[in-house]
Amino acid sequence: MRGTFAQWLPMMLLVPALGFWGYSLVDFSRTPDHEIRTFSHDTWLVIMTFGSVVGCLAWWANGRPQHQTRR
Repeated sequence: MRGTFAQWLPMMLLVPALGFWGYSLVDFSRTPDHEIRTFSHDTWLVIMTFGSVVGCLAWWANGRPQHQTRR
């Protein structure tokens, strides 16, 4: 099963993107409603489902709670 780089490139991009999307959805589903920073839980679900990787990047940048570090 050999192929050129151009044949493997879509798969090399798709697999990590799906992994990041899945990890972000699990992280989102485990976050309590009162800790979400910007939009409501339902709004974030729509953004992440239909926005795919871009929606998940938005979740990590703007929606995910910022936890305090312990000293």
